[in-house]
Amino acid sequence: AMEAQLTRRQLAVLITGLKATGIGQSLVFAILAPLGREEQLSELQNTSVIAGSALVIGLYSTHWGRLSDRVGRKPVTLIGVVVVAASVALYGTTSSLWGLLAVSGLAGLTVGLASVPLPTMVGDLAPPGTEGIASGVFRMATDLGWVVGPMVQGAMADEGLWGWGFVVAGVPLLLFGLLFLRAPETGRRGPYGQ
Repeated sequence: AMEAQLTRRQLAVLITGLKATGIGQSLVFAILAPLGREEQLSELQNTSVIAGSALVIGLYSTHWGRLSDRVGRKPVTLIGVVVVAASVALYGTTSSLWGLLAVSGLAGLTVGLASVPLPTMVGDLAPPGTEGIASGVFRMATDLGWVVGPMVQGAMADEGLWGWGFVVAGVPLLLFGLLFLRAPETGRRGPYGQ
């Protein structure tokens, strides 16, 4: 068992990361439908962009979990945050179906880099007997990001600033990355990490 336990500061950093990841992942949903209509995409084409991202997230999540077991939670998360921020920014540069599908695939591929190790770190750091509440707090933080992201993007789109919404999402991700540099490495060496 690890000696380290989750401090309030570490909890705040990890919660910020989950909120930022949720915002970055979800703000795209507020803009895809209007953007798709503007580009004359069908509803099926629009929803295929979202479904494609979800499919890739599901296919690669266990891979990113194994990678974080092998090389550590911190480096996988840091790489993930940077790449997710870049993929979110790329959404603002394309409007074709194939471009959106490509960016959506990239986002799906990389979201797990940022989101899979974080809850695992909670389990690694939570004091014994508090793992359940710690997991609940992290789920709440992610869900809050999923609420805030579409609202921010919708408000910016109403003002004709939809492209800036992607910048707004990338900034907290990058700030989280900077804060996360101070987080401890918690990677436990299991069967995939030996």
